[in-house]
Amino acid sequence: MNMKIRKRKYSGVTDSRISEREIKNRDLSRKAAAEGVVLLKNNGLLPLYVSSKIAVFGNGIARIIKGGTGSGDVNERAVVSMVEGLAAAGYHIVNKESAEKYAADYAEARIEWRDQVMQELEKRQGGSDMAFFDIIANIKERDIKEMEIKEEELQNVGAVLYIISRIAGEGCDRYTKKGDYYLTDLEKKQLTEIAKYNKNIVVLINTGGQIDITELQEEESVKSIVYISQPGMEAGHVIADIISGNVNPSGRLTTTWSLKYEDFPNAAIFSHKNGDTTNEKYEEGIYVGYRYFDSFGVRTLYPFGYGLSYTSFKTEPGEIAVIGNTVKMKVKVQNTGIKYAGRHVVQIYAACPQNVRAKELKRLIGFQKTSLLEPGESETVEITADAKNFASYDQEKSAWIIDAGLYGLFVSENAESNKLAWVLKVERDCIFEKVSHIVKSDPGVKEIEAPQDIAGSFTKEWTIKAEEANMLPVVFKPSEEKTARRPKSEYVKAAMEIAEKMTDAELTAMLMGEISKGQDNMKNDELVESGIFVPGAAGETSCKFEEKYGIPAISMADGPAGLRLMRKYDVDNETGLIYGHGILEALEGGFFAKEYDREHVTTYHMYATAIPIGTLLAQTWDPVLIEEVGEMIGKEMVEFSVA
Repeated sequence: MNMKIRKRKYSGVTDSRISEREIKNRDLSRKAAAEGVVLLKNNGLLPLYVSSKIAVFGNGIARIIKGGTGSGDVNERAVVSMVEGLAAAGYHIVNKESAEKYAADYAEARIEWRDQVMQELEKRQGGSDMAFFDIIANIKERDIKEMEIKEEELQNVGAVLYIISRIAGEGCDRYTKKGDYYLTDLEKKQLTEIAKYNKNIVVLINTGGQIDITELQEEESVKSIVYISQPGMEAGHVIADIISGNVNPSGRLTTTWSLKYEDFPNAAIFSHKNGDTTNEKYEEGIYVGYRYFDSFGVRTLYPFGYGLSYTSFKTEPGEIAVIGNTVKMKVKVQNTGIKYAGRHVVQIYAACPQNVRAKELKRLIGFQKTSLLEPGESETVEITADAKNFASYDQEKSAWIIDAGLYGLFVSENAESNKLAWVLKVERDCIFEKVSHIVKSDPGVKEIEAPQDIAGSFTKEWTIKAEEANMLPVVFKPSEEKTARRPKSEYVKAAMEIAEKMTDAELTAMLMGEISKGQDNMKNDELVESGIFVPGAAGETSCKFEEKYGIPAISMADGPAGLRLMRKYDVDNETGLIYGHGILEALEGGFFAKEYDREHVTTYHMYATAIPIGTLLAQTWDPVLIEEVGEMIGKEMVEFSVA
């Protein structure tokens, strides 16, 4: 059978100018990132007037980290640096020239490093993709001279912004080393030196996850700490939005920041610690994240759900209603500040009966983010919790069970603030959902068990408070959910009919896609390469079945933080062959790509939007906003012909 390459329009556009779609999507990415930024500490320094004089330092000046490496990378048009964002907002950066020189030196050092990598790759006659990654892992980048800290500059500025950046990516567990989980000696030295001349330091944390900043929280000269995470391509503008107060920070943590690394369960034997980065035994069971710290009585630096604001809020629990298998709770929120508008996140936690199955001390059962409230303005939000939020899994019975007993419901600022609001009473056990085991549990994994005295004391404490407040329990009678099997759609039926006609080899080819060249005894040149229709796509289904079965090929892209596609590629005007879609062209917007002098080609551009990483989006606690971001990415998928 002669293979015909599927005729299809080339992905992207030939006009390299910025499009309306890019502008619109950058604005939404900026908005989403700012909504997820978490203010960790603020001793009255922030926000800073945009007319303020400031100085900037830190490794993120040279290269701010927009997102993760590997599948998390996005080849956007450009990333807004911290200096660019602050300058555009109107701040007077007294050491701007030094900062720009530092960034330029870093860029030059990276080019030298890239050239070394490419020379070594050439020695290996190209080599495999793995050879390339081995080379970049073993050739170190050249150190550059750090920015000079001048007394005369720092004494005349309203604040010093210090950014700490860390790269993160797939397949890279954290190391308990300086420059990863811990601050470097240089970072400590610079912060100490800056503090000699200026006591108004703002530290920006530009990392994919928590690092050890306990000493910064305690340091008096560090007036503010802002966790910007990895905010996408609009990073510099996002920093300016938060620092200036143009956006009042309303993000809340979705992880627990410990006082020390050893406070995490299994910290002593996780990943690199036990020498096995391939296999991991998760012994935490249900005690993951805040559930562990809460249930084991371990103090934290910043608890789950934590976040500060430039204003203050007051919450008042209101009505509670049980409707079938749902519990609806109303909470009135008032902005009690006098200067800044802001948004607040109402969090509802439930303390379940501790007399039967093992349970965490409390669990988050619902949340709601308010609209933007002006000083003095109030809003009543309604949080709905489904019955399953109250259920606990019983492994022996293969069922989710809602235990009989009293349930304390708390309106909280975070996982550690316990303001009892209502009490529910379940009169009898309810097997809410019956399931079946897919795999057997590993007998070699012994899950940790929480101390009973902590749970017992907490239960006694909140039940006494309920009695003293004459808080009468609201009866909750959950009923078993029966989920009927959905009938197969016409699409599924049609797909199964085609699948029954296909041979095993054809089914394998369909599963593997174009990445498996030479399958089904076909010649290598009878299959196009992976990513040919959409250069940079992670994979494509096989296009060899279009004529026989009417099944078109579809392209699939990586993209937890935006579509990972080629920034540009060339098409030969005579042959239609595509140039510039290999691994080297895919990384960092073509930073490692070889230069070619091609004639008679048309260049196509695919500038995708680098959105904030997933944990930062989660920190918005705003499902409606996240849906907007999802819809935005969906439209980009359509534009670039990605499935």
